Amino acid sequence: MKFITKIINADIIVCTAFVFSLIWALSQIEINLDFVDPIGKALESFQVTDLVYTALRDEPKPDTNITMVNIGNLDRGGIATLINNINEHSPAVIGIDARFFKDKTEYYRQNGLPNADSLLEIAFSNTKNLVLATKLDNVDTATGQWTMMNAALPRFRQHAYDGFVNVITKEEDFRIARKVTPVEFVNDTVQTFFPVKITELYDKSKVDKFMARDKVQKFIALKKAKENTDVSANFLETIYFRGNINNFFGETDEFGRANAFNVIDAEQALNAEFDPSLVKGKICILGYMGETVRNNKYWDEDKFYTPLNKNFAGKSFPDMYGVVVHANIVSMLLNETYVDVVDPDKILIINIIICILNVILFAYVHHYIHVWWDGLSVVITLAEALLLLAVQLICFEYYRIEIEFGYAIAFIFLLGNLLELYYEYAKPGLLWTYRKLIPVKA
Repeated sequence: MKFITKIINADIIVCTAFVFSLIWALSQIEINLDFVDPIGKALESFQVTDLVYTALRDEPKPDTNITMVNIGNLDRGGIATLINNINEHSPAVIGIDARFFKDKTEYYRQNGLPNADSLLEIAFSNTKNLVLATKLDNVDTATGQWTMMNAALPRFRQHAYDGFVNVITKEEDFRIARKVTPVEFVNDTVQTFFPVKITELYDKSKVDKFMARDKVQKFIALKKAKENTDVSANFLETIYFRGNINNFFGETDEFGRANAFNVIDAEQALNAEFDPSLVKGKICILGYMGETVRNNKYWDEDKFYTPLNKNFAGKSFPDMYGVVVHANIVSMLLNETYVDVVDPDKILIINIIICILNVILFAYVHHYIHVWWDGLSVVITLAEALLLLAVQLICFEYYRIEIEFGYAIAFIFLLGNLLELYYEYAKPGLLWTYRKLIPVKA
């Protein structure tokens, strides 16, 4: 007990209050740092857990339940032929991440071309468990619900299920795919996310388990109640990425990574030059992955940045097509590789506790081991920062748990200087003021 009262005394309490008050005051000052903006822009999209994907984890085995089919630059007639070729080998589900929103009948008539819309409708009618893309538009920021939905033509839609393909990206300059929303509301009507609908048709039990997660239920409740979108954003699911499509099987990209899913390129599918085992009983996800899969490593408006991007400082080129992002989400649901995120309120409390304990530790070192203060404070700062970073990485790599110690780490790096400011200037000033206001009795 004496040891505790020796460490936690009035001086420590005042010191802690001073340090937290100063940091709060500094946080209220708006500082123009445009001169370092390029550095900030380069690193703002980076998260510590990205290191798990790019440097630490062993590459997961390919998810052979999923086959990616590139539609390249095929027109609707070509896509119809491609689908017919795939249907010959009995896929379990076909999901198409492409938009069939406009009727092109008049265009075909004016140009003397066969009506490819009719061919596509026939192909769709012969497809079992077909999911077509919808696009949500015009979100109401007050309610968090959408007011419009673009969908496939009725002649196409009658043969399919709907699934919205909007990918959540928050950054203005970098479209980074990290989060997933299982459902959205369009004027109080529930709409299902494209990968969720695909997974539901393949194995409903997996989606039932996902939808039963506490986080998902809270998100849906907030959306249904039209609560503030900032609040509901705290309950978005984090995507756990299995991998990317870099080339064909047996080949790797420049970083030695193989494909995460089966791959059939547009020409192969169009000419029926593929192994039927890649299709039979599989989830086939069709979408644009470059003119050819072999030639898809360039900038493209259909691509997103992901944590798999090796060039995390600036992420010079987006690395994953949207359709592959969807495939990763399907794989996450099928394999139940969910990412659990520690509740923001709990994270804040944990960070505050770490900060308070460090004030006590640093104050003890400054007061009782002052001769070693300069060197020891630096060692403690670096050791603790590395320890907290290691905890973050271990939790994510081995347990798929996201925990953020950013505030605590920043606090620790500032603490040494703030403590010196307190003991050298603030404390003497406070004692002087105290003695002037309350004179010591003789």
